[in-house]
Amino acid sequence: MLKLFLLTFLYIFSFAQNPTIYSLLGDVIYNNSDEIEKLSEIAVFSEDKEKISDYVMQCEALKEKGFSIESGETKYDKSEYLNSLRKLSKQNDQFVRLANSKFRNSIQSDDIQTFKALVDMNIINKSIIKSKVNNFILNHEFELQDSIYYTLYKADLEKERLEQAHLKKIREANKKKEKLSKIERIREKDKNRQESLKKELEKMVEDKKKQIYKEQKEELQNY
Repeated sequence: MLKLFLLTFLYIFSFAQNPTIYSLLGDVIYNNSDEIEKLSEIAVFSEDKEKISDYVMQCEALKEKGFSIESGETKYDKSEYLNSLRKLSKQNDQFVRLANSKFRNSIQSDDIQTFKALVDMNIINKSIIKSKVNNFILNHEFELQDSIYYTLYKADLEKERLEQAHLKKIREANKKKEKLSKIERIREKDKNRQESLKKELEKMVEDKKKQIYKEQKEELQNY
């Protein structure tokens, strides 16, 4: 609960540290820039370090311009500031998409280190793949139990664990039922085959008897 309170406080506090001019666009950019900067510390983003560094520097410089405009300095133009925000917004979206792509890949490739580095970031959209995220954490609970996500959603994870256990029992029961059903079908098929074979043999014997009887009768008639 304390962690949740601190996260909420820090999130609200971060907005107060941004320029209020065009804040609808600026807050997203400035608040994400800290997390985007952290991406450069993660191995899978090694090729993007320079781009990340350059982007963060642009964000910091533009943020200062925003404060300067608010303070009444006339050397900066509002429209230029807005255009710069729009450009950075596109870059922000690119980094966010890249981070989410790497996060999904970490689940698919069972990359615990990358997953752990990204799971607690706000730029990662975990809600659309929540089930996969929860399953991954449950499969690597020991390594990931110190994550904020684990702490906040422990109850959900426990519920997911119980549901998985229940589904596992159902799958095992269905598998056992299918196996027994398959054995029964094989037995029934074998039984039918045996009965068919028995009938064929009985018919062969009966036909043979008739043939012998016929031959003996003809032989007696000709005697």
